[in-house]
Amino acid sequence: MERKRKIRYGWTAALIASLFLVVGCGSISGTVSSGGEPLAGVTVELEGPACATAKTTTDDCGNYRFPWVAKGNYTVTPSLTGYSFTPENQSVKMNKERHVTDVNFEGVPGIALYSISGTITAGVGTLSGLTVSIAGVTSASTTTDAGGNYRFSDLPGGGYTVTPSPIPGYGFTPADVTLNADMTVNFDATPNTVRAWGLGESGQLGNNQTADSPVPVPVVNLSRVVAVAGGVYHSLALLDDGAVRAWGQGTSGQLGYGSFADSLLPVPVDTTRWAAGRRVTAIAAGGFHSLALLDDGTVWAWGLGVYGQLGNGANDDYPFPTAVDTTWGAGKKVVAVAGGVYHSLALLDDGTVWAWGVGTSGQLGNGQFDNSSVPVQVQGLTGITAIACGGYHSMAVGSGGTVWTWGDNIDGRLGWDTAGWPSSIPDQVTGLSGVISVAGGDYHSMAVTSTGTVWAWGLNSEGRLGVDPSSTPGGFSITPVAVTGLTGVVNVAAGGSHSVAATSDGSVWTWGLNDHGQLGNGSSGMGSYEFNPAAVSGLSNIIKVAAGSSHTLAVKSP
Repeated sequence: MERKRKIRYGWTAALIASLFLVVGCGSISGTVSSGGEPLAGVTVELEGPACATAKTTTDDCGNYRFPWVAKGNYTVTPSLTGYSFTPENQSVKMNKERHVTDVNFEGVPGIALYSISGTITAGVGTLSGLTVSIAGVTSASTTTDAGGNYRFSDLPGGGYTVTPSPIPGYGFTPADVTLNADMTVNFDATPNTVRAWGLGESGQLGNNQTADSPVPVPVVNLSRVVAVAGGVYHSLALLDDGAVRAWGQGTSGQLGYGSFADSLLPVPVDTTRWAAGRRVTAIAAGGFHSLALLDDGTVWAWGLGVYGQLGNGANDDYPFPTAVDTTWGAGKKVVAVAGGVYHSLALLDDGTVWAWGVGTSGQLGNGQFDNSSVPVQVQGLTGITAIACGGYHSMAVGSGGTVWTWGDNIDGRLGWDTAGWPSSIPDQVTGLSGVISVAGGDYHSMAVTSTGTVWAWGLNSEGRLGVDPSSTPGGFSITPVAVTGLTGVVNVAAGGSHSVAATSDGSVWTWGLNDHGQLGNGSSGMGSYEFNPAAVSGLSNIIKVAAGSSHTLAVKSP
């Protein structure tokens, strides 16, 4: 009997011991500190073969503990954002030991890492697939998800600029942030609008008035604008969806909405004439006619046609768009258009230039002084990258940023020959290189270089060249002169007798005649002018400018 008790007792003790070895009842513990002080909130991870990965967090005294650890080999690893640890981890062997203590670590402060996240919206909706970039301590980009959300992780602290990619017709305000904690930076796409000033007698300011305005006023009921253009008495705007709006004088049909009536407010140009699904990609305003370039490379025109400036083979006025004759041949596409007072230009994808309309001053460039109601090729030009029309002359930018001109040369507006003699064949303006765009007024010309400088030549009465009229003998300059006081210019426009420039900082500068307030400086008056370029007060975030004969237009981003 006694022997049976001993056997039973021995079996029970062995079972308990076995359970202890299988189940385990040991523990692993330690302390995490930094600079002699306890480090709370450190995540400590335990990995081993005998149990699933376990995690715990240090308390306010920097202590941690893993209870009920079975026999086996383990690795203990601490982690905390902004810290590295010595050692990085420790190996612990659980054998006969019941409790392993003093598995300690020292935290070393490192570079704190943060995140920038946010949502991009447009009105009540969100924008998915939009690229968002950051620049600063480091640079990166990402795209928004289906909900318009974006996120940048593991960023060092410091200054950053967060910028969504541009959306045609809309603008964002780039956000400058100093990152010292996780931040949320949201954006809402706000539509571009238009400001206008100067002569308003035909409603060309689009503010439902016929009075002049010497200060910029908003064009009513117009948003999502990507480009503007100005004629003698009318204005055009291209919207983000390829639609066109027009306002001002309509007596020649130049508003393109099926009527010969003026409009004091923007009206939709008739788009039913071209194929469904087609959209306008560029616009131009002649003196009394209008031009639109479609995404299929075709050109449409409307308005005054008496000199053939609509390019449709007729000499009639049209209050709705008509197709320009594709004389240049099948397979070629137009990439840019321009309008003079009574003539038009088109730049093709093969680098050639074509012209139509009045040609009595040689402005068609085909070696003749005759009008043409269908496009004719400008002689001797290849590799052209940009075009522009003055009132009665034409301009083109060639390879290497050279400038070529032809047409009326009164007051030296061609910039390469004795003033007075017109030319029906293009020639190069001497002394200019690195030009990226050109603009022509009624009697003067301008060019913008890749460095953001502006050059001007031609008539200098009223200071339209941006230099003191007394400095140009005879009142004009055949040679291009540098417009002083301007840097970072990205876009210029030439009115009948005034000049306009937009700079990279979003400001607008004007100079020249100011009889109707077209300089936007708050003043006007017969004979009033300024030859020193001055910033238009109250305007900011301007991305494009245009000029009519005596009025000015600017596309404003939010």
